[in-house]
Amino acid sequence: MPSVDAVLLRLPAICLLALSLELAACRSPQASKDPPVLGDPINGQATPQQRPGDQGQGSQTATTQASGAAVTDTTSGLTAEDIRRLFPLEPRQGVYRITKGPDAGKDLNFDLQQVEDGQWRLTYEGLQATYFKASPQGLLITREDDFGEKVQVTYDPAINCLPLGLSKDTPFQGKTRMTVRGPNGETRDSGSCDYTVTLLGKQRVTTPAGGFDAVVIRNIRTLDLAMADVVVDITSAYAAPQGEVIEHVDQKTQALGLFGLNKLSERRLVELRR
Repeated sequence: MPSVDAVLLRLPAICLLALSLELAACRSPQASKDPPVLGDPINGQATPQQRPGDQGQGSQTATTQASGAAVTDTTSGLTAEDIRRLFPLEPRQGVYRITKGPDAGKDLNFDLQQVEDGQWRLTYEGLQATYFKASPQGLLITREDDFGEKVQVTYDPAINCLPLGLSKDTPFQGKTRMTVRGPNGETRDSGSCDYTVTLLGKQRVTTPAGGFDAVVIRNIRTLDLAMADVVVDITSAYAAPQGEVIEHVDQKTQALGLFGLNKLSERRLVELRR
């Protein structure tokens, strides 16, 4: 048996070896190969509206708003009218229920209102705010605020989250520069953001507000920041004309090239008011 002194002398070498192995094993975070399944795939091109008889808590308001034309065949590409109906930029409020993550079971109030420069701010009470803007290229995200972390993230150019012409056969790829600022406007971090938007097709999804035939879109963002590498995998179900009825977020972070952190969350529509 080695003496205590011999063991102590070997500790630095053991620690260095462990650190080397840890660093060698570290890789940039990667999105899962397969997207999450939010509902049942729909064969053919069903109208993305609420299904008759599928009603749940808070579904009355959503049901009365479900009429309208069908979204274009997902193989031929989203039109400007599709985008307008899948994410209507008009004042509305409502409630989502967190169905996955640490706060599962909690209801979350939201509010969409027009602000300056033709932008629309979608606020989730006590959590975050996202700024949207319509453009000839699609629906853009210009800024995101995180109330918990007390930071503001701006994108230049803006992220195109619902690109015009997006189809199942043609994913959209974009690149932007993001800047993270603190509550006093100071720059905390910055870096590049590469993103891919993929139209997965139509799924029949269920929420507390009822059942919907929805268009499902996946947005994978790869962030290369000074302090961390981050992959944000967002899968959303949009029903016309309600808007986003489900959002599933899988975030993987590797800070300083060593420390990993994963966050998984999902929310589903409970009630929509206009």
